[in-house]
Amino acid sequence: MEGIKKADLVELLLRVTQEEKASEWLLEHEVYLDKPVDLLAHDIDAAIDIATQVDELPHGHDYNWRAYEVVQRGLSQLIQKDAIEEAKRLSLKLMDKGSEQVECSDEGPMTEEIESCLQPVIAAVAGAPGGRKWALQMLTQDRVGFLCDKQLSELSSQPE
Repeated sequence: MEGIKKADLVELLLRVTQEEKASEWLLEHEVYLDKPVDLLAHDIDAAIDIATQVDELPHGHDYNWRAYEVVQRGLSQLIQKDAIEEAKRLSLKLMDKGSEQVECSDEGPMTEEIESCLQPVIAAVAGAPGGRKWALQMLTQDRVGFLCDKQLSELSSQPE
């Protein structure tokens, strides 16, 4: 019997780890675990990495929609906790990595998920100081040039 190739083993381990993280997130959501901002931000950061992973898999592979759910829920929770600066920082990361994922995909099926994740942050930043600067940074991070472009363009053109 021939052993498993290293690349296949790494992919298998990554899938298992992702499933374990997804199970952890599901459990936390089901029991309504209220995490402090630093732990919540850590989870969102990890979820962005998982959700926006660009694989060397054949075209048409699935993206991790559970991780996108965690990002969306987490960013909304940060806004509710008045941690807007942390939400802005993580949104910049999501825009960078998410737009790269869209750019590398054939059809960009995750576009709606990325935009849904960003909507609560855009709404919160629209009324906060520094919104114009953040919107300009977001537009700069967008590799494909169309993620939430209308809302971000409007926000970037408003006076501070």
